Amino acid sequence: RFPALDPSRRPREWSSTRQIVAVEDLPGVDYLIIPMMTKTSVLSLGISHTTSPCKIALIESSLTGNAPPRVINKAEFTSTFISYRGLGLKCIRGVCRTDDEVFVATSEKGIVRLPIDGSPATWITTESGLLSDYTHGIAMLNGRLIVASGDLGSDGYVLGKEMYLQSLNLEDGTHEVIVSTRRKDRQSPFDDGPLFEVNSLTPDPERDRLLMMIQVQHRPGKSGIDSNTGLWEYSPKTGFRQLAHGFMHFRDGFAD
Repeated sequence: RFPALDPSRRPREWSSTRQIVAVEDLPGVDYLIIPMMTKTSVLSLGISHTTSPCKIALIESSLTGNAPPRVINKAEFTSTFISYRGLGLKCIRGVCRTDDEVFVATSEKGIVRLPIDGSPATWITTESGLLSDYTHGIAMLNGRLIVASGDLGSDGYVLGKEMYLQSLNLEDGTHEVIVSTRRKDRQSPFDDGPLFEVNSLTPDPERDRLLMMIQVQHRPGKSGIDSNTGLWEYSPKTGFRQLAHGFMHFRDGFAD
């Protein structure tokens, strides 16, 4: 927690609690992850990853009345991470949503779009504008989908040759490259540099910015934490600004 970034936030006491959904009541679901509030319900992802393909169910749980949870959309895809040390949850790298859709970043297949109205799921991949199908973080910022992507190793960590941060306009299909470790004409602190991973990608639409925890891999011949590792702010208007430095690398299988 960084009170200086938003001093208005204070701990909130809960007046009551109740269970609205249990994984035991959902056949074929191993985990429930990423709760997302709407005005009248909670959306969550049900994940089945013990065998390939990895299956995703978008589940709606009502906050009013006693209606049971229901699956409103689903998708599936193959992933090599399902069989790696039992860490199948690594096949899901991040989630964000609009009023109409939920976007799920996957480890190897790009991003799946799950319409909340139950329309068929569709995919965003390198064929439709992604710089890499190996995604590891997404966020929605003022109508644009921000995607962190790049090569991932067999254990789900960054071990590839390039990393990207890009902005996608979902209405017209255009995109902007915010960061590329392959770009020689440096336009960001991470261009033409070592590989990095975005451990969290949090939108702040009121300030038109993203807050990112970035872990930069060690440079050959250098010890200690890279100077660019830490908490960063990105704004489409003002670019990058480092807010704090020196965080160690934490990973729980998600990048949200």
